[in-house]
Amino acid sequence: MKIAIFADSFYPNLGGLEDATAALAKSLGEQGHLVNLYVPKFSQQNFVKRGLPVREIDLGDNVRIYRLPSLPLPEWVFGARLVIPLLTGYRWLKNNRPDLIHTQTVFGAGLEALWASRLLKLPIVGTNHSIIREFGVYFPFARKTFIKLIVWYETWYYNHCVAISAPSQTALSAMQKNGVRSQGRAISNIVDAENFRPLSDLADKEKLKGEFGLANHPIISFAGRFAIEKKGEILLRAISLVRGQIPRVVLALAGSGVQRGNWEKIIQDLDLRDNVKFVGVLSQAQLAKLFQASDAFAIASSIESQGMVALQAMACGLPVVGVNGRALPEYVNAENGFIVPIDDYEKMAECLVKLLADPTLALRLGLAGRRGVEKYSKQNIIKEWQEVYTFALNKK
Repeated sequence: MKIAIFADSFYPNLGGLEDATAALAKSLGEQGHLVNLYVPKFSQQNFVKRGLPVREIDLGDNVRIYRLPSLPLPEWVFGARLVIPLLTGYRWLKNNRPDLIHTQTVFGAGLEALWASRLLKLPIVGTNHSIIREFGVYFPFARKTFIKLIVWYETWYYNHCVAISAPSQTALSAMQKNGVRSQGRAISNIVDAENFRPLSDLADKEKLKGEFGLANHPIISFAGRFAIEKKGEILLRAISLVRGQIPRVVLALAGSGVQRGNWEKIIQDLDLRDNVKFVGVLSQAQLAKLFQASDAFAIASSIESQGMVALQAMACGLPVVGVNGRALPEYVNAENGFIVPIDDYEKMAECLVKLLADPTLALRLGLAGRRGVEKYSKQNIIKEWQEVYTFALNKK
């Protein structure tokens, strides 16, 4: 099968959408499908800023990457690019016609996908990776207007798809509630359970801690954008309370973003300089090492459509403390961690102390989490996508 995948963000950006798109394309290629990725063109500065080599990511012999013309967006928009919809995708697909199109987003690249679908009469499948109305926080003076417009546009867009998906039932139900009528299915993103895996020898944990300069420290990790919606201040206030009982605890923060300055101010105000470490933007292999070196994972964001980093942490055998918001409770529960009320940093701290003080409990929850995420392996998820693609082709 020849599949064209469109996305508005991709490598060298690092995040859940980017990871999911790359993993899907690579896994499809490994199954013998031919995949062409149509994603934004980034500048050399984008690569350098993230500390990454200026070269294309290798996803295997059956995957080719085409870069669409794009413009830079303000830094607060997660360092993304805005694809300029000039029918570039249509012209490329006209000469290299796929069997179907799979769009990951609804903006510039998404419009390229939709137009190519209509002009070439190709079936299009749409995946929604975010509950986009939650980003109204960035428009405080026009929040209701933003939500109304973006929900209308998103609904209009996905109603042009033969089939739709979301990485959680929560996200899918939100789309359907807003009026999306296309055939829908909740399909998890692929969790790379080969790269993200528990240590075979727990004695290696201290060695890994040392690689991050954190030997002999209990480590709680978080990875993601340093953005308003990730609620870093809740994590920091929780760590401040944890430190009262476990003085050497360290919160390891992986990622980057415009909120770093605000988080650093909170760190200074709470006198947490010895208890928080920014470890930078990490590759998938490095992120796996951080999780393997950690003792627990914490996430305070209440807008997740899935929470890929939480699943990656689980795959490494970490217990997770998350909040009772959006899709997190679909994946984090009493078997693999703790769910606490939104913004309740005191309860979050209480659960983290419980995990750090009881290694047997942490190990039991962590191993259960690992067993739980194995169902999201590439073999299982690709099987689901093949079923969706077959349905789309039959509805052509």
